[in-house]
Amino acid sequence: MPLNNYPYIYKGCKSKIVSKENGRKHIGLNPQQYLVTHYRVDGVIFQNQKACDFILINETNGIAYLIELKGCRVDEAVQQLQATEKALREYLKNYKLQYRIVTSTSPSKKSRTTGVKTSYPKILNLWEKKGQFKMATTQLSEEI
Repeated sequence: MPLNNYPYIYKGCKSKIVSKENGRKHIGLNPQQYLVTHYRVDGVIFQNQKACDFILINETNGIAYLIELKGCRVDEAVQQLQATEKALREYLKNYKLQYRIVTSTSPSKKSRTTGVKTSYPKILNLWEKKGQFKMATTQLSEEI
C-alpha cells in the first residue's frame, strides 16, 4: 500500500474514479483498468494542517495525482499541494507526481500570474514545463 496504513476511499480497477466537493470534480478515467488507490487527504489523513483534498494513485504506472478542489484562490491551492507533497514525500518518492487544481470560477489572468503572498506563478510554470500540471474550472476529466 503506497500511503502506509492510511484509510483509502477505493482500491481496485474500476474505469472511473471521481473526486468531488462543492460542485467541483476531478474524474480519473481508467479504460485500461489499472490498479488505483484513491485517498481523501484533507480531514482524513491530515486534520489540522494544510493539505490537498485527494490523492489518486495509479499503482500500475507509478503516477500519483495530488488533487485540490478550490474556490478561486489558486495561491492557496498551490500551497496545499506543496504541503501535501512535503508531508507525504517519503511515501510518494517512487511515484511521478501530477498536480491538479479544479476551481469553482475561472481564475483571472492577473490572479494566475501575480502572487502576493507566495511565488506560486513560478511553481505553476515549473510544473507546467515538466508536464505535471493541469487546472480546470468546475470539472477536469482525464485518463489516468
